[in-house]
Amino acid sequence: MRSVSLPVQVSRVDVKTGARTPHLTVPAGGIKPGLISVMTLAISEDGRSYAYSYNEALSRLFLVEGLAAGRR
Repeated sequence: MRSVSLPVQVSRVDVKTGARTPHLTVPAGGIKPGLISVMTLAISEDGRSYAYSYNEALSRLFLVEGLAAGRR
């Protein structure tokens, strides 16, 4: 599976005909800010449950005030 963003649309594929039918949507809700992409998606055999892993980038921003220009 290629790296994608949420929400992810999942379709069933009939291997005989190649016909695709929409199956489920993995929603974006509940994911923290910083999500980069969904890397792995696993679906249960009955198609009712799923799990996925994702990459995120987190950082911190510091604001420093009161420094005099040109001081060492």
